[in-house]
Amino acid sequence: MANSEEKEIRYVGVKENLAYGFANAGQVFGYNLVAGGYLSLFFTKVFGVPAGAVSTMILFLGIWDAVNDPLMGSIIDKTRTRYGKLRPYLILVPLPLAITTIMLFAGPEILADAKSTTIKIVYMYISYFIWEFFYTLGDVPFWSMSTAISPNPNDRTRAISSARFISGIVGGLSTTFLVVMMDLSNSGKWKLTLSQDFLILAIIAGTFGMALFSLAGWKTKERVVQTVKEPSVIDGFKVLFKNKPLMLIICGNLIGTLGGLASVFQTYYYSEVLN
Repeated sequence: MANSEEKEIRYVGVKENLAYGFANAGQVFGYNLVAGGYLSLFFTKVFGVPAGAVSTMILFLGIWDAVNDPLMGSIIDKTRTRYGKLRPYLILVPLPLAITTIMLFAGPEILADAKSTTIKIVYMYISYFIWEFFYTLGDVPFWSMSTAISPNPNDRTRAISSARFISGIVGGLSTTFLVVMMDLSNSGKWKLTLSQDFLILAIIAGTFGMALFSLAGWKTKERVVQTVKEPSVIDGFKVLFKNKPLMLIICGNLIGTLGGLASVFQTYYYSEVLN
């Protein structure tokens, strides 16, 4: 009876829903710069890294990304603090994620005088790996919060809808701004270079975007009580291999990694072939 009444109560108000939605928008603003097919264009055309090195990195880390989400989920599930198991990550991650987002696109400015391609490749691999680590460390607890934000299924649905809707509007602005800025640079209508275009948007994503993302840690609450027992990482992997729907999701992510190459080719086609 208590559980039934609990599911009828609305725990999450409009302000908290908006905070959760804008938090996702801030995260997606920076994510689209990396995952929208423009990262490979940036590394090859702007940073001067060979295409083979870039494609190898994206493929390798894409496969790793499909595997490390469950691993990160197991680590987060073991977290026990007075703030909850999700909010500590959502409070702490935005700052290092902001720094790594900026550093990811700062290579051409930092290594402007570097003549060694090897140094550029090393910088690319390290900066992208660190960015990917902190992004996953924030993304997994963020979406886990959608299930912990309320025992009421309607609250959870509203939170997810808010996150999807607001991020669809605000998060997509980064790539819209980017293509306009690139056209202005290529046509000589302003004095900014392509590397400066990317860096400016990375700074916006790292400051304004991550300020929004931090709302998930400061303005949302975990209302679903966590279990007292801490599951081990090994237990998490045992469940992983026994859970067929979860295995299908992971396999789908692996296939999606290969399918994501299409967006890279599309970006090159429009930029380099059709200009």
